[in-house]
Formats: sequence, structure tokens, C-alpha cells
Amino acid sequence: MLKNKFNRMTIMSACSLWTRSAGHSEANRILIEFDLEQRVSGNNLQDKANELAKVAIQDSDYKVQTLDGELPIGEAIIRMAVSIAPALRTGNDWEKFIRGLHRDGFVIEEQEQKTGWLRSQLEVKYELRKMYPVETAGLDVSTAESEVISALKRNGFNLPCLHLEKAVNQHSVGNWSEANGEIRKALEDFLDQIAFKINPKLDQALPSNTKRETLLDGDKPFLFSSLNELTKGGSKPSFIQGLMNRLHAEGGHAGLSSDEDSTFRLHIVIITMRLLLKRFEQRT
Repeated sequence: MLKNKFNRMTIMSACSLWTRSAGHSEANRILIEFDLEQRVSGNNLQDKANELAKVAIQDSDYKVQTLDGELPIGEAIIRMAVSIAPALRTGNDWEKFIRGLHRDGFVIEEQEQKTGWLRSQLEVKYELRKMYPVETAGLDVSTAESEVISALKRNGFNLPCLHLEKAVNQHSVGNWSEANGEIRKALEDFLDQIAFKINPKLDQALPSNTKRETLLDGDKPFLFSSLNELTKGGSKPSFIQGLMNRLHAEGGHAGLSSDEDSTFRLHIVIITMRLLLKRFEQRT
């Protein structure tokens, strides 16, 4: 079972894709099978898709029986959408579904399987996979996104929060260049504000890299040169400066998907900000 909670766009588009492929009779059968016939109704398939999405979003712990065992309703719906016919993998709903999955940290993999009595026929099977190793701790991207936005608001990081929310919105609609710009601004302003909150007398006119370097100062530094998080004057390679350099890259790169690149930027910044927010709250 996948532990992640999926975002609204992923669930909404998955419901629309499923009802598009299922038809009225199949949709009604599944609703009865899921014990949802009393909670999901509508005059047409789109109405049923909307009602089903509400259940999955508002009651995410509700579990249903599937061929893959007992699953949360949202995951069950998404798995059904993953397996729709290739001819239906087009249009706005499909594009939103794929972008939503990427934002949540998932991809769809195609696998060829031999079928038939003599196993001589090939059939393509689609499966939902995590972008990152399942056993890797701390990479629950969808949950991390919610945690980070809540923590930014809770600690008064209003401008970085605004940039991050804009980045998520631009990423959701496929505006990769705009999303990348907001991602970079979110991290840069976040680090600037941490420096100011830790040292309120800090000159706001200082360059951002100078402000970041003040986080190495004192008996209890916020960033650690011993961990190569940051170094004074860029004396040797460091994680924060390398990340900032990576986020400042501009232009297209041959062979690099804009979708994949923007998703990478969003995920690594969310995970980095979550770590530093937890450190900030423990300190303050």
C-alpha cells in the first residue's frame, strides 16, 4: 500500500478518467462494490466523478477491497485510472493526472507481459511506481508539501510561502519556466528570512549569499560547514550553494524534460525546506 496522500488535482483527474472509461453500468457496479452507492450519486458520469472525488479527498482513510487488497479509496481510484485504455490517455484530464502524480512523487511504468494459452502474446500492463526508493525515509513528497506550507505560515515566512504556493500552482498547469522561477525565489527568500530571524540586526541590504553565510556564525550555527551544508566564501563545494546554482540555471537543455526538471526542483526544495524548518522550530 502506498503511504502518500495524493493531491486534489490528481484525485479529481483520476475520477474523471475512470468514469470516462467505465461507462454507467461499470461505474455503478464499482460504487456498489466499494459500498459507496449511497454516498455517490449524480445524473451523469461527471457528477458521479465529482462526488467520488469528494469522498476520496474528505475521507482519505476510507478503505475499499480491490484485487490488490484493501486500499484507501484515493489510491484505489488512482490505480483504476492508471490502467485505462491507451486510447483514453489523452486530453486535459490525462495531462493533469500525470502532472499530479509527478508532483506527488509517482510515475507510471509500462511493462510487457506474455499472455494467452501458450504465453505467446504480449500485453502492456501499466503500474504505479514511486519516483524514489520506497525504503528511503523522508521522501513522502505530498505530505512534505503540506507540512512545509503549514510550517512557513506558522513561523511567519509569508513571502517564501507565497512563492512556494505560486510554484505549486504553476507546476500544476505545466508552466515550467514560471514554476522554476518561483521555486528559486521560495528557497532564496526562505534562507534570507531565517538569517534575519536569527539575527534581527542583520543589514537587509546585504547580498543573499552574505546573509546565508551568517548562518554559519556563532557557537550554535544554523548551517554546518562540517556537513558541507555551506562554507564561507565558497571555499569548497557545499550543498546549499550548489543547490542555489542549480536553481539559477536558465534555458533549455537538450534531452532534458521540462516536466522532469521542474518536478526535481520542486521536490528537492520542499524536502530541503522541511529539514531546515524543523531545525528552525527546534532552535526557536
